[in-house]
Amino acid sequence: MTRVLIAEVSGTEGRDLSIEQALLPPDSQIEHLTAAQDETRLIASCRYADTVLVDMAPLASRAIAEMRKCRLVSVAGTGYENVDLQAAQAAGISVCAVGEYSTEEVADHVLLLILALKRRFNSYQNQIRNVAVGNVCGRRTVARLHTWNNRIRQNRTGGCTAGPRLQHAVAGLLILRKREPGAERPLHGVIRTAPSCGWPDGP
Repeated sequence: MTRVLIAEVSGTEGRDLSIEQALLPPDSQIEHLTAAQDETRLIASCRYADTVLVDMAPLASRAIAEMRKCRLVSVAGTGYENVDLQAAQAAGISVCAVGEYSTEEVADHVLLLILALKRRFNSYQNQIRNVAVGNVCGRRTVARLHTWNNRIRQNRTGGCTAGPRLQHAVAGLLILRKREPGAERPLHGVIRTAPSCGWPDGP
């Protein structure tokens, strides 16, 4: 039987472990702990674990020193600052981590934040909300934007309330390309524009 300890940050209590169970050997016994639980229990669980999987939860020298069977600590994330590498090396335990993941998504989010700061998005958003509090027209505008936003999330389709030139300019920025070996092809082949777009039906 292989004993696998999964030690994670607070907030992951009771999460679904079916992916880990499917990938590990059939005879694996999985124990799940969170950082919210006391270190004494973590040390006791490490003592007889064959493998320890952690995310950003700290794995200090006191816990590693008690590992009698463990030969691998795997960090499910980028970086390994939460693991005492010197203690692991002294105990003959290998430590591995994910090289990188979601790089393009993080890059997209960084660009989004840069544009939001540059264009003072939060300030304008607060102005709209403040107007909506005491203005009937403002409340209707925010309500319609909310309805439109929900439709975009559900259908993954959006619209541009502007003339054709601006629509095509926006469409040019929204063309996504998928990287493939030796070639690039459009991820979304057709972008439809219309001469004019009105508000969606809303309250």
